[in-house]
Amino acid sequence: MKNTMLGLLAVMSAAFVTGCGNSDSNWYPIDGGRVNLSRTTRVTTEMSITILWKETKDMQNLGKERQREFEGPITEENIEAIKKCIREHEKDITGYRGCEASMNLDLFKIRLPCLKEGECQSARDLERMVDAWLIAVEDLFSRL
Repeated sequence: MKNTMLGLLAVMSAAFVTGCGNSDSNWYPIDGGRVNLSRTTRVTTEMSITILWKETKDMQNLGKERQREFEGPITEENIEAIKKCIREHEKDITGYRGCEASMNLDLFKIRLPCLKEGECQSARDLERMVDAWLIAVEDLFSRL
């Protein structure tokens, strides 16, 4: 699991570092190609994830599955809200579902990696995943 996350960060970092092209253009790598950020008119981000956990604090609902859905742009505030939920239920998290994250450059959609079902072994794995999303987005916006 640790190797998967380290590999994910290494691949994303390498892709971002090699994205520059001509000195008069600002190139960004995308799925086997690249986009000229100097000519990109619209950049947006989006994410959606549902965190699942077993209730252990409310005696009336003890053992019931609970969930919290997060949707919206990938911002520091939204990532911190996800991490807060993960930390509050750290020992009780059973997984997640509906994981999608992307950066959109005009018509190009760059999907950010989500852990596969068997790869998420702990709450810390989820935190690393959403942190990687934020790092990718911050890197993109630093190039604009």
